[in-house]
Amino acid sequence: MSQQYPVKGPGIVSDSQPLSLLYVDDDTTLCQAFRHVARDAGFDVTAVNSPTQASRYLMGRSYDVVAVDYRMPGMTGIQLLESVGDRLRDSYKLMVTGMCDFETVHAAINRAGVHRYVTKPWNVDELLAVLRDAAAHARLVRENRVLHARLREQNVELAAVNRHLDQLARERTLDVLNALVAALDYRDTETQWHSRRVALFARMIGSQLGLSGDALQDVELGALLHDVGKIGISDTILMKPGKLTEDEWEVMRKHPQLGHDLLAGIDFLEKARNIVLHHHERWEGGGYPHNISGREICLGARIFAVCDTLDAITSDRPYRKARSFEVAADEIIRVSGSQFDPEIVQAFMGIGDRWQHAIRIGHEHEDSPCPEPIDSVVARSIDVLPELGEAYAWMSAAHRWNRVPGI
Repeated sequence: MSQQYPVKGPGIVSDSQPLSLLYVDDDTTLCQAFRHVARDAGFDVTAVNSPTQASRYLMGRSYDVVAVDYRMPGMTGIQLLESVGDRLRDSYKLMVTGMCDFETVHAAINRAGVHRYVTKPWNVDELLAVLRDAAAHARLVRENRVLHARLREQNVELAAVNRHLDQLARERTLDVLNALVAALDYRDTETQWHSRRVALFARMIGSQLGLSGDALQDVELGALLHDVGKIGISDTILMKPGKLTEDEWEVMRKHPQLGHDLLAGIDFLEKARNIVLHHHERWEGGGYPHNISGREICLGARIFAVCDTLDAITSDRPYRKARSFEVAADEIIRVSGSQFDPEIVQAFMGIGDRWQHAIRIGHEHEDSPCPEPIDSVVARSIDVLPELGEAYAWMSAAHRWNRVPGI
């Protein structure tokens, strides 16, 4: 028979930081004996003689292994383990008792989450085997915590990398689209810089309406890209000096849908592309391509409609000179409720004198020279939107809109 009390034996726990063990038993002699066995096994042992004292220890720190006697004055071992609840969630729990009836075992397992029973009087070799299992479990718990911590750190790092890649893809995509807008504006000699002006104007009205963040940027980008579908309209129609025939108008009316389709699959432009689709719809109906009305038209397109008219009236055209802001404002108010959403018109008027400054800034770049035929920004960005192909390699994003403080 193995001896009842230990001699110095091989350590079970080899970690640089020993595993901790709390033993609770009102029998002082057995408490000291258990402590000697566990210490010789390599545990950092705390032994106490009352459940009340043990509760204070358990509320102050966590232990890898907790071993408790079942029958103690004032509180059973099961009640002690229940009283500290989740604080022992990761601990390996031992019940040390001379009572092994079914009801006690059932309660210990189901109510207190006990992993193993140790019967009194214990056999040293058997107790060491139990402690060896407890140590293996505790090490796995520690390793699991370390792995979870590393996984959380790696997830944070991965999220940062993904955000960087998303931002890079966003910037490079916008480089291509900005070049496309520049090309379209230069292609249509009547409306150079028009897209950038209406984007600025749309941002101003959006801010006046209380939009901010992504919602405001969606409105700005939708206005900037509103005519991107014209890339699919032939020059014979787009640049025709006279009036278009009905068949030609039928083709021209497809450009909102073409633009909407061109921007498909670019997640951060999902809302902006709806502005592209709706930018020729009218508040009371009669627009194209879908002849919708009222709030069926997305907010950004309703904002754009006012901005488009403002820029058309306050810009030079081959057949007339630019007119004043006052003329534009009178016309916008006149068709409020028919062509335009009255709430948007009200926000437009609320901007007041700042419009004069915005219109002046919007026309400052009109005399800028045409960009170089091949721009490096576009050349490195074609892979983001491969459907643009070599046909757009000559486009340039050299003339970017610089937002003016205070507008």
